[in-house]
Amino acid sequence: MASIRSSLPSRLRQLLSSEGAIGPSVKLDAEPPPRVKAFVDKVIQCPVQDIAIPLSGFRWEYGKGNFHHWRPLFLHFDTYFKTYLSCRKDLLLSDDILGDVSPFPKQAVLQILRVMQIILENCHNKSSFSGIEHFKLLLASTDPEILIAALEALSALVKITPSKLHASGKLVGCGSVNSCLLSLAQGWGSKEEGLVSHRSTLYFELRGASTSVPEASDSTISSGMRVIHLPDVQLREEDDLSLMKFCVQQYNVPLELRFPLLTRIRYARAFRSSRICRLYSKICLLAFIVLVQSSDSHDELVSFLANEPEYTNELIRIVRSEEIISGTIRTLAMTALGAQLAAYSASHERARILSGSSISFAGGNRMILLNVLQRAIMSLNSSADLSSVAFVEALLQFYLLHVISSSSTGSVVRGSGMVPTFLPLLEDSDPTRLHLVCLAVKTLQKLMDYSNTAVTLFRDLGGVELLVHRLQIEVHRVIDFAGSNDNSMVIGECSKNNGDQLYIQKRLVRVLLKALGSATYATNSTRSQNSYDVSLTPTLLMIFSNKEKFGGEIYSSAVTLMSEMIHKDPTCFNILFDLGLPTAFLSSVVAGVLPSPKAITCIPNGLGAICLNSKGLEAVRDSSALRFIVDIFTDRKYVMAMNEGIVPLANAVEELLRHVSSLRGAGVDLIIEIINKTALLGSSKCTGSLGKLDGGDAMEMDSLESEDKENLAGCPQVGAEDWSVQGISDEQCMQLCIFHVMHHSTPLARAICSSLRTHLRETLTGISGLSGSFLLDPRASPDPHIFSSLSLVEFLLFLAASKDSRWVTALLTEFGNGNKDVLEDIGHIHREVLWQIALLEDTRAEAEDGSNVSASRQSELGINDTEDARLNSFRQFLDPLLRRRTSGWSFESQFFDLINLYRDLTRSSSLNQRQIVDTPSNLRHEASQEQHESGSSDLTESSATKDDDNQRSYHQSCCDMVRSLSIHIAHLFQELGKVMLLPSRRG
Repeated sequence: MASIRSSLPSRLRQLLSSEGAIGPSVKLDAEPPPRVKAFVDKVIQCPVQDIAIPLSGFRWEYGKGNFHHWRPLFLHFDTYFKTYLSCRKDLLLSDDILGDVSPFPKQAVLQILRVMQIILENCHNKSSFSGIEHFKLLLASTDPEILIAALEALSALVKITPSKLHASGKLVGCGSVNSCLLSLAQGWGSKEEGLVSHRSTLYFELRGASTSVPEASDSTISSGMRVIHLPDVQLREEDDLSLMKFCVQQYNVPLELRFPLLTRIRYARAFRSSRICRLYSKICLLAFIVLVQSSDSHDELVSFLANEPEYTNELIRIVRSEEIISGTIRTLAMTALGAQLAAYSASHERARILSGSSISFAGGNRMILLNVLQRAIMSLNSSADLSSVAFVEALLQFYLLHVISSSSTGSVVRGSGMVPTFLPLLEDSDPTRLHLVCLAVKTLQKLMDYSNTAVTLFRDLGGVELLVHRLQIEVHRVIDFAGSNDNSMVIGECSKNNGDQLYIQKRLVRVLLKALGSATYATNSTRSQNSYDVSLTPTLLMIFSNKEKFGGEIYSSAVTLMSEMIHKDPTCFNILFDLGLPTAFLSSVVAGVLPSPKAITCIPNGLGAICLNSKGLEAVRDSSALRFIVDIFTDRKYVMAMNEGIVPLANAVEELLRHVSSLRGAGVDLIIEIINKTALLGSSKCTGSLGKLDGGDAMEMDSLESEDKENLAGCPQVGAEDWSVQGISDEQCMQLCIFHVMHHSTPLARAICSSLRTHLRETLTGISGLSGSFLLDPRASPDPHIFSSLSLVEFLLFLAASKDSRWVTALLTEFGNGNKDVLEDIGHIHREVLWQIALLEDTRAEAEDGSNVSASRQSELGINDTEDARLNSFRQFLDPLLRRRTSGWSFESQFFDLINLYRDLTRSSSLNQRQIVDTPSNLRHEASQEQHESGSSDLTESSATKDDDNQRSYHQSCCDMVRSLSIHIAHLFQELGKVMLLPSRRG
């Protein structure tokens, strides 16, 4: 044990100095998953004119999406648009608007827009989208299908999800496209004529025009204004572009007014057929949906609402119209109401604008929409219209936003009407409507989170029993479905459909578990626990015993529900224990935790709940379930899951050991075991491919077995188990393991302070014995004892100089709790190091001023200048005053950047040695001239040259280490200073 601890810094130094760059590139967000990369590469490698071929079969099956992974594909789409659209005269609305030779590539553009919409609907980080300028061209198309596809893609881009409410900084804007959206959203109507009035007359005002106007009966000339007035344009034989060209030529329409004019032409001519008219009604609503959610459309929205002050009431009127208006238009109108509510809740500025548009979802309007929802739910079984399902979905989405936004703003949500309206959906067994059941359960869960009255009403109406019964059904379905897939070969479209069905079922199981947890929070609840626990426990037992089939998020929800049951009523533990629930949970932990951040972070909370009972505490001890932390810190398959879960896991383990004092001894022993295994990572005992370490003490770094991968991928869109270690090298896994072990903690800060005290005193004692000496004198050999001690201090400070505020706070606390002398010694070391660096710079300056510098010395100076420039760039990179701050800067990236810096510095000696060997010195040149004089003389001179090279290499390494030490000390002081200025510490 002692030997391992004493050699820890050197072994970590050996590991961290290995070849190969690491850093933020090993983060989950940086590199796309292999399946994403394969699809993107296939599209990019296809000839650009055939881009529709690889896109035609695209569907979402890539788990939790990150837009950064798809940026290469979107850049490729940009290239396509620039090649085939940017020069089209019809889209640019040029004077020669009919002058395009090549036909519009409709099918390819539709496929691109479809794929863009799917990706944007399933990804976060959409704010980095950069191809908005192409949509201004696409919205100038006269093909309504292109317009609809473009608007649907834009809608997916700007959509405000419930997670974005009250977070306006994350909203996405449409820039110059907003003016086009305003024109399209205005449609035919005005405040006098309503949203869908039937106007087939082209009426367009040209204000402020100074050019001459042809004398024509269909033009009206007034002071500063001209009017284009063409009645019954739907009867004209020209198409939209021909009519546009006529108007441009006859009325000399300036370029900035051509898009609004074209929009008026398109809407006026839409009445040539009922199908086209319905398409443009859809375009009108879609344009508003995008406009109201665009973060930078304030001016356009003000203009729109000034002309349409009753727009919200008009939308509600459309939603209530069950016979006159089609289901698709009613669905879009309901979606527009939801978009308006989301924008109202997500931005104070947007709320101010929308407050004057008669927007009100309390009182009458709320009850009107509830009645519409009740009738729509009742008609689901009797209606064959697919739009009825979409209409109910839009209503449910609206009420989910309504519950979340109302609760977030502190207003009271009246759930008395919502609960009985939503309950019938819990009994809907149609597999094509499972997503509606998910939405209903999720809305009820949010409602119960915010309203005790809703919980009481939900329980009184039998809601808990409905949830338990539905959970039993869906859990059995998932197990049977996963088992049937394992035992049969399913390929092609059938496999995709099965995957979609399994995903929806798993999502339903997850929301059912969360809703049951929310239903236990009723104030002054007097329910009988026994029936509830007895009926629910077998279902939780099935989830624990089949955790691989359900995945980490469902497993986490089940553990959380078990914990809430125990915390809510500790007296129920004996019942649960007799039914085998705690034992099943402990067995699932001992058998191996799923490589999911949710799964690894829920376990300490589950253990803590069980330990509230003496019988449960004994079971936890006997099962050794706490050993799971050793596996997740030292097993390769948990590396990426730990990247996201390390902070909540560390907090949960700390809370568990704080509340359950009898587990602290075992917990400390396990932490020491983790550190010991980590210390062996860089030793010679570790094989090249992360093999076994001393048999039983091996670090299991094997990849997931193929069967496990299939099980974990069974529900790809849940996203919790998409934590493959593909593309992560053995070395990177080791470094990530070290990072996870050294993450912020008070015991670690105390240990580093203790170790620093010992090595600092030893180093200062050695330096004081050589007081006034030039330790980096290039003419003398560096003292190996002094620089060995300095090297250990440098590495410890390298670990200590983290940017994570919690870690620095823990370190600062230790410096203030009896470790003041350590901080003072660091200052003494810093002063001595800066003095030595100054002496070294003076020596080099004197050498550069000399007129008779040898070729060897010139070569060395050139090398040192290169190293100085590199160190200066490192200093600039690390200095917070000089470094450009980026939004992605984090403790993890800080750690990896320091590792790369340290590795570069430690490799510099070998670099110098290679450069010196490649550049012959005068000594080697003279030796080569004399090599023919005698064999013994040649051997002597060769040996001397080799010794000289080794000496130079060692001296340069010492110089690099001293400079690195200075950087780490300065950075540590800066981080400590920033933490001292935090408001929480100033108070």
